[in-house]
Amino acid sequence: MEPLSSEEMKRLERAHPEGLPAAVIVELVGSLGAPLAEATFRKYVQLGLLPTSKRVGRKGKHKGSHGLYPAAAVGRLLEIRALMDAGLTLEEIRRSHLAFAPEIDGLKRGFEALLGKLEEELLARGRPAARVKTLRGQAQALVAELDGAVRDLLPPVSGAAAEHDPSELARQAEQSLSGRHPARLSAAARRGQERTGARK
Repeated sequence: MEPLSSEEMKRLERAHPEGLPAAVIVELVGSLGAPLAEATFRKYVQLGLLPTSKRVGRKGKHKGSHGLYPAAAVGRLLEIRALMDAGLTLEEIRRSHLAFAPEIDGLKRGFEALLGKLEEELLARGRPAARVKTLRGQAQALVAELDGAVRDLLPPVSGAAAEHDPSELARQAEQSLSGRHPARLSAAARRGQERTGARK
């Protein structure tokens, strides 16, 4: 399984600010060495390990809507798979920091939506929006601090690994995510854009 660096995740999130359909996320995660069925993806959503989708209307008369998941779900799926490879059960993962991942991701999206709207309004009024950049940095720092605190307070520990140091379990999970292939990420992300664009 191949991890995504924070820069790769940021690039993916910038390329898909509205989110990605479940099928595209499943394909992308599979291209990174973690094959997954769409039904399993939906099970993880139901268990609260992944964020829920938001409904987005399709352009055109009577086209309906489809669900889009935050691009951050890709990184969370890889983390879930790494923890499972390290020996944790889904129940043990649900009791770890990943149980709070959807809320952390929601805070991140909420801050960005709020600050984006504030920036637009300030610019529409002809007022400088420099302070929004500072606020954006503070919001990102707060979300990162919360995420770090939750990870520190609730490290994933399996029944079998309970007698081991939790940092050893984290090291094993990190090992199972070794290696990167940005070219595959880019190709899968392009296919996702093409599919999403074709539906608009």
